Amino acid sequence: MKYTEALLLDELKSSHPIEVEVNNAQEVEEILDAVSYQKGSCVIRMLHDYMGASVSLFQAGLKVYFEKFKYSNARTEDLWAALETTGIVPMDEADRLSRVLCSSHSHTRRKLQHWC
Repeated sequence: MKYTEALLLDELKSSHPIEVEVNNAQEVEEILDAVSYQKGSCVIRMLHDYMGASVSLFQAGLKVYFEKFKYSNARTEDLWAALETTGIVPMDEADRLSRVLCSSHSHTRRKLQHWC
């Protein structure tokens, strides 16, 4: 996915944060849309780039995450915990990144500028 396409979607009034509370199945269908997938893809690529030479560790962390939660639900902190098992991102840094990258769409263009 191209970052510019995600940015254009993120500028729409209908845009929303990636990380949102879901209370029922109907809300899942409403939330999982092009914005979620395109913005989510950008965030994963940003994390990948942020970790630089640790690409194999990043992939190992994702493998831990996918294996652990393949038949269950997961939360954002579960992804960070899986990445932390590889030693790439300390949990306090992961929490900061999560809050910066995932919570608000109002400044996404500035946040993604480095990766565009």
